[in-house]
Amino acid sequence: MKSKNIFIFDNHALIQHLMSYLRDKNTPTSEFRKLMKQITTLMGYKVLKHLTLNPVKIKTPMKATEARRIPEKNIPFIVIILRAGDGMREAMLELIPTAKVGYIGLRRVESKKIKTNRRQKVVIEEYLNNLPSDADKREAIILDPMLASGTSASHAITLLKEVGVKKIKFMCIVSCDAGLTKVTTDHPDVKFFCAGNDKKLLPNNYISPGLGDAGDRLCGTM
Repeated sequence: MKSKNIFIFDNHALIQHLMSYLRDKNTPTSEFRKLMKQITTLMGYKVLKHLTLNPVKIKTPMKATEARRIPEKNIPFIVIILRAGDGMREAMLELIPTAKVGYIGLRRVESKKIKTNRRQKVVIEEYLNNLPSDADKREAIILDPMLASGTSASHAITLLKEVGVKKIKFMCIVSCDAGLTKVTTDHPDVKFFCAGNDKKLLPNNYISPGLGDAGDRLCGTM
């Protein structure tokens, strides 16, 4: 789908090469973790390219000169949606090592599943919300490998807005059309970065062909 705030890396040769192994059900847990980190790193270069730079005075071995650095106050904080989002954390912290880290824990409430138009509607319950104290003064980058129905993503974005975060980006590994439609409708001001996008969302809210349950594959709990 097309939107000025949706960026899908479907024409990035290296990302798509790595995605072919990430999606493969025969890829072992250790390799799955490594692939997710590599893909997140490649995406991160684009996600972070617009950060504001300030001039600084430095000395090279040859002479004094002026360079540019990202001031600490302009470093975004990252938000991990548990548990699968933790598989993307290390890659982003290697790119922005001083970034603060927040955690949001969301789970499906099994007893409250309702079938609506043949699709399972899942009620989301929040069990953890731990954000930096200065969250309202920084840009936020949310990490969650899967953007399926969009319910969890939309909920997490709402939580950030409620504490005053004004600029938000969302990074995922696999999205689907239905999920992107929901989140861009709920939050038209947020930018979404997806390594790949699939068309189909199954009645149980799994993406097809997708890559399975990202949390289980990361943790080896298949």
